Parts: sequence; structure tokens; C-alpha cells
Amino acid sequence: MFYHSYKSLFKIKFKIYSIGKYQLARPIPLDTLGILIILALPSYLIAGPIAGAFGTNRVATAILVDFLLTSFAHKFDPQGRPFLEFVYDIFTFIFRPKKRDFYETVQTNRKHRLRWEALDLE
Repeated sequence: MFYHSYKSLFKIKFKIYSIGKYQLARPIPLDTLGILIILALPSYLIAGPIAGAFGTNRVATAILVDFLLTSFAHKFDPQGRPFLEFVYDIFTFIFRPKKRDFYETVQTNRKHRLRWEALDLE
């Protein structure tokens, strides 16, 4: 197999075909496994109210919600990029310093708060 560009090399979907000496019935893509791990905590938080409403175990509900969210996230294709790269881009956008003209960082003045007053009219 020949690769004509560096970009085409990264379009390979790596998969897990076996765990130890046990062959899996269906290969698991590594990006799906990454999505499953990333969505474990949000699934546990979402599972609390669902488990309370249906009277089921919270951990079992969290596992079910995690698999459902992973299935939906795996089918989600944001602009042709993998889902993990999309999540990484969102987090870097949120936590990086914001830039504007000529790549100067935006100064955030957190000391000043908005102060307002309202007159009491009786």
C-alpha cells in the first residue's frame, strides 16, 4: 500500500481486532474507544436523574448512556474531521488566550464589575 501524501496517511482508521488471545466479533475503532472514555464522566452525570426517574442502578444507566452517546458521536462528522479532533479544537478555543488585531492578547479586566442601580418608585 502506497501513500501519496502525509494527509492520506492519517486517514487510516486504526482498529482493535482482538484483546489478548480473544478475537472480537467486530473490530473497535480507536477513535470510538477515545470517545467512550471522554464521554464517561458526562454520561455518569446525566445518568443520575435518569436512574432516579426509572428506579434503576446509576452505574448501569451511566454505561448505557455512555454507549448511546458514543454511538451518536461516532456517527457525527463535524466538517470531515474526527470527533476527537473536534472536541480538542473546542477546548483549545475555550481555554487559549483570545487574540485580535496583530495577534495581541485581549486584556480581561476582571476587577471591574458592572454596577447598576434602580430607583424605587412608589
